[in-house]
Amino acid sequence: MSVTLSDQEGIISNYMARDSKCGSAKSPLIISGMSGQTIALKIIDFGSEQLDVDNRTISPSPYGYIQDGEERTAFYGSLERERFLYKSKTNEVALELEQNSDVPGFLLLYQKKGCSDLSPPMHAWYKRDGNQAVIGCEWSQKTWHLSCDGHSWSGVVGNCSEPGTVGGVYVHVCVCI
Repeated sequence: MSVTLSDQEGIISNYMARDSKCGSAKSPLIISGMSGQTIALKIIDFGSEQLDVDNRTISPSPYGYIQDGEERTAFYGSLERERFLYKSKTNEVALELEQNSDVPGFLLLYQKKGCSDLSPPMHAWYKRDGNQAVIGCEWSQKTWHLSCDGHSWSGVVGNCSEPGTVGGVYVHVCVCI
């Protein structure tokens, strides 16, 4: 069984995860964004003062693992108290936190980044390149350009109507609203 975190951003304590048994290998914490979004993780490491100057932990055990699609990444303590930890390649990550009481306290701060994928209007196509998107009509050259601003798309999208006939003459109709 797993626990899915659906808030746009949040904080996870390894002590709370350990005490509740959430975030274990058998019950990972799932952070799930919408299609097209990514997940950014930061760590606040309260065990940083327990590290030696060579940036090695007293115990070389990982603090946990991040599963991002097929990729599994271990994360460890560091001399830095607060640091960027990971940016996902997909819209969902699973966290397995070490349940051992020897692991010092830490907080994981997660934030869903970017805009979700769009659903183009009827008779239209959609192409996305990072934070830019183009929507166009299937039967004309009409296109609209959008930009991702934080978590929402900025720009105007019209309507693509199906071509029809008027007075026996084939016409192409595109109604934009």
